[in-house]
Amino acid sequence: VSPEGTSREINHLHLFKVLTGIDFLDCLLTFDHRTRPTAEEALSHPFLKTFHDPMDEPTKEFLVDEHQAKVYSTAEWKSIIWQMIEEFVPPSWINDEDDIADD
Repeated sequence: VSPEGTSREINHLHLFKVLTGIDFLDCLLTFDHRTRPTAEEALSHPFLKTFHDPMDEPTKEFLVDEHQAKVYSTAEWKSIIWQMIEEFVPPSWINDEDDIADD
């Protein structure tokens, strides 16, 4: 391969990255949320191909609210919310920043 060929190849690679980067930003900055890509779709865009690892970026099921379709009185809602507050357990990482600040 001649130095000219290498230079052209590098320029084409650079141009491809620039164009896919512009396309990626154009997709993400779409005003209409219905046509904007989901996080999963964005992560599979060619611009992020070298960074995208499906095994490291698993998808998660939607959160199901067990109370969403129920009809409760105000008193029942207060009781349910109070029970949720009493049963709340903070995530284990919640104090990680405090530990760093204490060092």
